[in-house]
Amino acid sequence: IGLSVIFIVFGLGSSTPAETSALLEFYYSTNGPQWANNIGWGQGDPCIDVWYNINCSQDNQTIITMLLPQNNITGTILDSLGNLNKLQYLDLSRNHFNLSTIPDTIVNLTNLNFLYLAQSNFNGTILE
Repeated sequence: IGLSVIFIVFGLGSSTPAETSALLEFYYSTNGPQWANNIGWGQGDPCIDVWYNINCSQDNQTIITMLLPQNNITGTILDSLGNLNKLQYLDLSRNHFNLSTIPDTIVNLTNLNFLYLAQSNFNGTILE
């Protein structure tokens, strides 16, 4: 007797569309193709495929770290960064943001335990 079993799993081990979109917007608004290291960025899902220095939760369902220090990042951070609301660690230090401001939506990152933006030439203040 031939027996076929089909498993259909939705959303197992993938980031949310809002998170993926936020990362892609960050990549393109900060001249991602010219970064020192951009391996994997824009290819597949950041929680399934390897995007340089993006790490996800153990179940691969949400982005929890974004560690891109000294990576030749230039440009502007868009409001969509606030869609990474499960982010725990963010390091954009020693890059070149050319006096751009930190978006107000950074306050949406309520799970953030570590924020390091030193020597990146930002302008303005972070709202509380």
